[in-house]
Amino acid sequence: QLADLYATLLTMRTDESPFPNGTKVPKLASWVKPVLVVNVKYYDITKTGQLIWPIFQRLRPDLTPEDLR
Repeated sequence: QLADLYATLLTMRTDESPFPNGTKVPKLASWVKPVLVVNVKYYDITKTGQLIWPIFQRLRPDLTPEDLR
Protein backbone atom coordinates (compact mmCIF):
# COMPACT_ATOMS: atom_id res chain seq x y z
CA GLN A 1 0.00 0.00 0.00
CA LEU A 2 2.83 2.43 0.80
CA ALA A 3 4.47 1.85 -2.59
CA ASP A 4 1.14 2.56 -4.32
CA LEU A 5 0.72 5.77 -2.33
CA TYR A 6 4.26 6.88 -3.21
CA ALA A 7 3.61 6.25 -6.91
CA THR A 8 0.37 8.26 -6.71
CA LEU A 9 2.08 11.15 -4.92
CA LEU A 10 4.82 11.29 -7.57
CA THR A 11 2.17 12.06 -10.20
CA MET A 12 0.90 14.98 -8.07
CA ARG A 13 4.28 16.56 -7.39
CA THR A 14 4.66 20.34 -7.75
CA ASP A 15 7.41 22.88 -7.08
CA GLU A 16 4.97 25.34 -5.51
CA SER A 17 5.14 25.53 -1.71
CA PRO A 18 1.75 25.98 -0.02
CA PHE A 19 3.35 28.14 2.68
CA PRO A 20 3.88 31.91 2.58
CA ASN A 21 7.38 33.23 1.90
CA GLY A 22 9.51 33.22 5.01
CA THR A 23 7.96 30.06 6.47
CA LYS A 24 10.65 27.62 7.60
CA VAL A 25 10.37 24.27 5.84
CA PRO A 26 12.78 21.33 5.62
CA LYS A 27 15.25 21.61 2.73
CA LEU A 28 14.29 18.20 1.35
CA ALA A 29 10.52 18.83 1.50
CA SER A 30 8.43 17.77 -1.47
CA TRP A 31 5.08 19.31 -2.35
CA VAL A 32 2.04 17.66 -3.92
CA LYS A 33 -1.22 19.07 -5.22
CA PRO A 34 -3.98 18.88 -2.56
CA VAL A 35 -6.25 16.29 -4.15
CA LEU A 36 -6.16 13.45 -1.59
CA VAL A 37 -7.68 13.41 1.89
CA VAL A 38 -5.84 11.60 4.67
CA ASN A 39 -6.07 11.16 8.42
CA VAL A 40 -3.04 12.33 10.36
CA LYS A 41 -2.12 12.27 14.00
CA TYR A 42 -0.03 15.14 15.36
CA TYR A 43 1.53 16.39 18.58
CA ASP A 44 0.39 20.02 18.34
CA ILE A 45 -0.46 22.88 15.96
CA THR A 46 1.60 26.08 15.74
CA LYS A 47 0.07 29.55 15.87
CA THR A 48 0.45 29.69 12.09
CA GLY A 49 -1.48 26.43 11.61
CA GLN A 50 1.41 24.06 10.90
CA LEU A 51 1.27 20.57 12.38
CA ILE A 52 4.03 19.53 14.77
CA TRP A 53 5.20 15.92 14.31
CA PRO A 54 2.47 14.86 11.88
CA ILE A 55 2.05 11.11 11.36
CA PHE A 56 0.16 9.69 8.37
CA GLN A 57 -2.55 7.26 9.46
CA ARG A 58 -4.61 6.39 6.39
CA LEU A 59 -6.09 7.54 3.11
CA ARG A 60 -9.72 8.67 3.09
CA PRO A 61 -11.00 7.71 -0.39
CA ASP A 62 -14.55 8.40 0.85
CA LEU A 63 -13.78 12.15 1.09
CA THR A 64 -12.65 14.88 -1.30
CA PRO A 65 -10.95 18.17 -0.36
CA GLU A 66 -14.24 19.94 -1.21
CA ASP A 67 -16.00 17.88 1.49
CA LEU A 68 -13.76 19.52 4.10
CA ARG A 69 -14.38 23.15 3.14
